[in-house]
Amino acid sequence: MSIEKQTKKIMQNAILNFAKKNKVENKNIQVLIYPSNSDLEPKYKVCKNWKPFMDASFNELLNIKIDFLGREFIAGSFIRNYFNKIMRDNNCSNYQDIHVIAYSSSNEVNECDITLYLFLKMKAIKEISFNDLFADIKQYG
Repeated sequence: MSIEKQTKKIMQNAILNFAKKNKVENKNIQVLIYPSNSDLEPKYKVCKNWKPFMDASFNELLNIKIDFLGREFIAGSFIRNYFNKIMRDNNCSNYQDIHVIAYSSSNEVNECDITLYLFLKMKAIKEISFNDLFADIKQYG
């Protein structure tokens, strides 16, 4: 399974798990992805009803203690490249202006479709795909 598909599955499972833990519908949980520093290292927050309520590590999104497969490192490098591209393409000088939110409009108990949306300076810019997020992967085969 490609890193793109694995990351999508991770986000789907994270939304399902956090919805279940918080006893809310899937559409009421979102995962916010944002650069935490000038090196554009991705960090994550779980949101309930579009408001962040907890920081989450990649392992918490995976619902595991240790990521022996190194998925955070691999996905993180591509997400960092995407943040860099967004800054370049939008003449954005402040890394704190970039946010991507993953959400589901579905309430199926064991399944959810994921939508990604890019925000710049707290303004909705456009829907993006996991293909956009991992576009640089094609140069690696």
